[in-house]
Amino acid sequence: MARNADYSLKRTQLIESAHRKIGVLPTSGLTPEMRATGIELLNLILREESGRGAGLGAPQLWAQTESVLFMQANRSRYNVAQSGVAGGIVDLSSAVYRDSSGDDVSIDIVTAKTYAEIADKNETGEPEILFLKRHTDLALQELWVWRLLSGPATGNRVSGSNGLLYSCIMTHTSTAGTKPITGSDWSLYWWQSLGTDWTPGSSDAWATATKYTHRELIRYTYRRPLLDFDEPGDNPDFPKEWGRYFVLRLAHDLAAEYALTLEERGWLKQEYTECRDALFPSLRATTTDYHNRALYY
Repeated sequence: MARNADYSLKRTQLIESAHRKIGVLPTSGLTPEMRATGIELLNLILREESGRGAGLGAPQLWAQTESVLFMQANRSRYNVAQSGVAGGIVDLSSAVYRDSSGDDVSIDIVTAKTYAEIADKNETGEPEILFLKRHTDLALQELWVWRLLSGPATGNRVSGSNGLLYSCIMTHTSTAGTKPITGSDWSLYWWQSLGTDWTPGSSDAWATATKYTHRELIRYTYRRPLLDFDEPGDNPDFPKEWGRYFVLRLAHDLAAEYALTLEERGWLKQEYTECRDALFPSLRATTTDYHNRALYY
């Protein structure tokens, strides 16, 4: 019998477990009203937890992913709609500039103050700085680059075996192993294109023994909000270790709907608080001496 470590609860299971925790789950399962209330509260909790600490630029519950920004001639500001910037960037974690020869160099991620202090913002050269211009609407986020690349190389874009477009991110001569997306090493050489990476938007059919080139790019990792539970079978958009916490947190919020006593609700709050502290030790209150003086002085 196979053994693994991939157990997780889907949306309906999370809601059922929370109702069971407070002793109100019917033997026949969730009623439509229970399901609707559970979905509403679960997604509200998800949004709250995803944004916890966002004012400090460091949400506590977040997902991290990566993307590629292809350089355009003499351009300093890149957006989601026109330049292929990833949607939903909350914060940047790291960034690497890849030149036309394929060499990678780390570049600095700076604050608004540091970017504002750059005297010659249209200075040309290889990029050294990446700045996230934040907007309330995450679909409007912008990436500002300094320095400006005056003449990016010409890159190739091909159709993958799944019919989608892929942009070259590493110059190479193609083999069966580099074909997107069936080749064993294809992700080292190609990136799924959004069609707005650069203009023109033409593409070629992929072929073996063909030299494909990349244009200069910035590969960056970023934090994004946790995704909502939209469908009953949606897998949680967070590490599996957080499942119990969300069950307890949802049970606490449901407790008020079912008029549980203040003592019972206090017990549930203690349960989910202890679970969160175990997941995130840095959230624990600092206790030093009488009256927790370190918290106030």
